Amino acid sequence: MKVLIIGAGISGLASAYWLKQAGYEVEVLESSEKPGGRMVTLERKGDKLDVGAQFYHTNFKHCFDLMDEMKISGDRTDVTGSMVYRLQDGSVREYPRGTLYMDLLGLGGNLKLYWNVFRHLALGPRIVPYHINDPIPDSDKVAVLDHFNKESDRALRDFLIFPLAVGATMGPPEYMSLYHFIRALHTFAISHHVCLARGVASLTDELAKAVGVKYGSPVKQLVMEKGKVIGAELENVQVRKADHVIVALDSASAAKIMPYELAEERRFFEGVIYSPSPMPVFFLDRPLPGNIWNYWSDPRMKRTFLFAIDERAKVPQMCPSGKSVLTFWAVLPKTLELWKQSDSDLARQAKEDADLMIPGIANWIEDIKIVRLPYATEQYPVGAYQRVMDFKHRAEKLQGVSFASTLLGGTNMESAAGSAFDAVARVRKVLGS
Repeated sequence: MKVLIIGAGISGLASAYWLKQAGYEVEVLESSEKPGGRMVTLERKGDKLDVGAQFYHTNFKHCFDLMDEMKISGDRTDVTGSMVYRLQDGSVREYPRGTLYMDLLGLGGNLKLYWNVFRHLALGPRIVPYHINDPIPDSDKVAVLDHFNKESDRALRDFLIFPLAVGATMGPPEYMSLYHFIRALHTFAISHHVCLARGVASLTDELAKAVGVKYGSPVKQLVMEKGKVIGAELENVQVRKADHVIVALDSASAAKIMPYELAEERRFFEGVIYSPSPMPVFFLDRPLPGNIWNYWSDPRMKRTFLFAIDERAKVPQMCPSGKSVLTFWAVLPKTLELWKQSDSDLARQAKEDADLMIPGIANWIEDIKIVRLPYATEQYPVGAYQRVMDFKHRAEKLQGVSFASTLLGGTNMESAAGSAFDAVARVRKVLGS
């Protein structure tokens, strides 16, 4: 039996690997010339850095299983440094990994945080990490900012909810339901960050070698016959037929290849809010002092580039020069306007905002590069989980096609791998093991 997989991100490559292990013939089509999708590694003069997906978490079961299979588990390295806020008054707050009390929240804010952790994570419905399954709780119908809407919650909104929303989805909390916040809080509460010494994308690099990928093969649309998907038409008009197709694309790309028979599925993908990522990268002529991997300007200042990650402090093995390399991050809706700006304008704005996080940094820049990822992360506003669940119910009735994506599990690499695992299980059920 042959399975056609559209997309060579982690969901597509994991699907291909598991199906190949089960004895299926697989063909992976990728429109670009490289694997990994939103997992991207940039290299300059021997220094490497992650400019797409940034971390694994210690509870990423499927991802860790794949690392074992690819024999790269020895490359895993914990992120041990601190995060820092530089406030409007010039003062600095440093929080090492595992900090349980944030003085910026005050006693009341910390107590409310602990109560919500206990209430939603200990007493609430069991959370299945990185999967979206029935039943969807009522917290999907509530905006996180409506839940923390008192004046006494201001510090919580500024210094915990806002950074967590930005870190989880590259969007502000205005785009986040209470349920997605709870799930993100769950991830950060029970796990910590892990990276790979050769970059996050080294996992997809190895998977691509194991399964084989046909690069430069953009798909125009799925092909249907008698109500069943039987393959895909490429942009060059070739048709690739298969017994089953797995669509493993970002939401915008998936929408474009839906035929008219799958109009409802196309509308679902078109309705997903996602954030593009125009990213300035600063290569410094020195290491920054201390073991700080994450720099924030005061969130209340609402700058364009809100935070920076120092790759040298995050994963020292990736920067043999010993010099700091920083990526600068903006969020929706500003990313939509930034996407249209020139590289020089992005660099200029990043320099201005960087000086608020790290005074004097403009004098230490050796080189600047601009990286642009058109589809970074999906957003989960009110009702998003129910919409995903409704889509999954409809997709179960479709013939000849399954879907794998970060969107279907909560926008991270384990969500992508988990959705691939589910898609493979469905293929094996439909076609037989």
